[in-house]
Amino acid sequence: MVKKMQFLGVFFVLSFILWMKAFSIYRYLIPLELLSPIIFLALLERIVQSNRMRIAIAISIIIAIYVTFHPLDWGRGPWSDPYIKVTSAPRELPDNAVIVMLGLESTAYVIPLFPSTTRFIRPEGNLDLQNHHQFFQDIKKIIEDNKESKKLFLLFNEQDQEVNLERSSKQLGFNLRPVDCFSPHK
Repeated sequence: MVKKMQFLGVFFVLSFILWMKAFSIYRYLIPLELLSPIIFLALLERIVQSNRMRIAIAISIIIAIYVTFHPLDWGRGPWSDPYIKVTSAPRELPDNAVIVMLGLESTAYVIPLFPSTTRFIRPEGNLDLQNHHQFFQDIKKIIEDNKESKKLFLLFNEQDQEVNLERSSKQLGFNLRPVDCFSPHK
């Protein structure tokens, strides 16, 4: 047992030195932080001979930590406040509407505002879907099946420079008709 504790102590010290030289980034120190109570108790056992005194010291330290510890305040809002607020409600949509999300900007935060029967598809985004991908063909089929039913709508951020309505309409096979839009704001 003594050899294991010596190995753990040497590992701890060398790892800490390596961490200081290589990173000094706190999140990489967490494994050593988790080992520190074991190291502390091993040192306490080596330094203090009396069992009663060891228990008294350990309990005193636990009480001191409990009394002095306060959760850190990183300047964030409370968990109850929504991170993103939408200032306007979505327009009335027919049942089983299909919303095509265009562009690369994050717009998924508005999805909970729509009825549960609304279907969302995103042909553009970080998946880099091309015409030969089956998933892209499935999206095009959904658009084709719904474009004449007046249940197909577009959702995009007007400030997204990646949105090209002409290119998207040609690639996805739908005709654009301007209607009043729902404009979400972050």
